[in-house]
Amino acid sequence: MSAARTVPDMDELVQRWVALGDKTLPKDGSKAIPSKKSAPSGRGHRLKPSKKKGLSAEERVLETERNIQVKIKNEDDLRVLAPLVQRKYEEIAEAEPPLLNPETLCPYCDLPLPQSPSAKLQLLLNTALQNSTADPRPDNSLGRMALTAVKAPICAQHRLERDLIPKAQYFGWKAVIDFQDVERRVESMASFLQTLVDDTSGDANGPRGTNFFWTNAVKVTNKANVGLAGNFSNSHFTQPGYYGEQGQQIIHHTLLRVLKMSNETALPLTVLQLISFVLMPEVATRLIMDDMHIDYAKAIENLLASSTYGALMFPAEDS
Repeated sequence: MSAARTVPDMDELVQRWVALGDKTLPKDGSKAIPSKKSAPSGRGHRLKPSKKKGLSAEERVLETERNIQVKIKNEDDLRVLAPLVQRKYEEIAEAEPPLLNPETLCPYCDLPLPQSPSAKLQLLLNTALQNSTADPRPDNSLGRMALTAVKAPICAQHRLERDLIPKAQYFGWKAVIDFQDVERRVESMASFLQTLVDDTSGDANGPRGTNFFWTNAVKVTNKANVGLAGNFSNSHFTQPGYYGEQGQQIIHHTLLRVLKMSNETALPLTVLQLISFVLMPEVATRLIMDDMHIDYAKAIENLLASSTYGALMFPAEDS
């Protein structure tokens, strides 16, 4: 059945509805409910879109018309359903979206590839051809199947280039970092960081008491199940934002070299927790403040928001 043949059917249905006394066709189906006492509630007359996949526009029209015939029992039903029918018809009569060119899709996840894939992504795709098999799918005739170890690096790089790099450009996260200079910048914070390490006074207005990362770390690790649960709850603060794993390694090594720490002064945390949950994110937040010329609170927001981008953009193996 073509869309042209269904138009008179819909028009006839609407004309019958208008003939009942209503001269306009509201866009909101709830306003079309007549004021007659015998009129049914529109709540039970919602036309649900078909969940069947693979139906053409014509098949969806036929299915909708069958549903309409079942639901319309009397003229009051018609009064309620007509606006909904019109909206449903407009929905299913829309042009079908064009099929994407399989050559522009990822052979593993079927999502569109970046318009200009990097040399790294192209190399990953070409290398995986030898360790994958053809797996044509309805929406991707060039689809392939591979072990997770083969396709995971491709999916990560694909996501980075397609979604995260544009996001980084929008928010102003760095795409190029002078990691040799990062060590010098961390060293310049040594005096402040050592004050934070040495503060065992318990003063709420002291360096620790007023530090966001210290108070958060103590709160989490003071819970009954400190072990894995405490570490997991704080894990999102161990990543240095867009500085990634390379930045994390440099910051960690520099902190160990320039600061004096002990298990006693770290209490109630361990030295590892102090570095991971307090000093690491504190340093990264201050680096981001300096990079983006923003305040402390905004820097923490960007620290959290850019962690996935940083991990993929600057992985440890590239250091």
